[in-house]
Amino acid sequence: MKIIKYKYLKNSKYEILIDDKNYILYEDVILKNNLLLNKEITKEQLQKYLEENNYYEAYYSTIKYLKKMRSSKETERYLNANYPKYTKDILKKLTTLNLIDDKKYVEIYTNDMIFLKDIGPYKIANNLQSIGINKDDISKVFTIYKENIEQEKIDKILSKKQKTFKGSKLLFINKMRYFLKEQGFSIDIIEQRLKQINYNDKDSYQKEYEKNYNKLSKKYQGKELEQRLKQKMYQLGYYDQ
Repeated sequence: MKIIKYKYLKNSKYEILIDDKNYILYEDVILKNNLLLNKEITKEQLQKYLEENNYYEAYYSTIKYLKKMRSSKETERYLNANYPKYTKDILKKLTTLNLIDDKKYVEIYTNDMIFLKDIGPYKIANNLQSIGINKDDISKVFTIYKENIEQEKIDKILSKKQKTFKGSKLLFINKMRYFLKEQGFSIDIIEQRLKQINYNDKDSYQKEYEKNYNKLSKKYQGKELEQRLKQKMYQLGYYDQ
């Protein structure tokens, strides 16, 4: 089989005319096999070059996939879904080149989440576990995410939520306790910050009292009205008024 001509394309590829048929090969295949110098190849050699080209297609597609930071497990899933034949070899090469590094991934991801999101270390750890990071690497989250950072974030959330919340202090605390746990903050730090909260519910108490008094007084009077009103206010979390 005779190599007639070459044409360099973008993305490190060549178009090669062999006999009467064009083939597009990666530059890696061209250079590895000295195809710019050779003028004759066998059918067996061509098949070998095409197989090597398939490998580089898988490799460079994976490199493109890694433009966004990925874990080793995510990368493995991508290869298994698209290029299963080359998964093992490409993962080995990418690891050797430090293009996938779960320890570094955990460090970068954790710092990004601390900077960008109001979530706690346990939610970050769960997110990392969901993409296949192992427990030993995930443990680094709790070294990076310092206690003072948790305290600051919880205080920030409480301050923001308090501005729009309408209800009793007890109801606010219960809702925030649940919400902060869902956001992955440490239980002991949640409780610590909730104890420090300064929440005045006198105005909301007065509004709820008047609203429920007007409603219940249409049906009840005297001690029964007083009892039902007290019961309703208890349900709303007003115990100490």
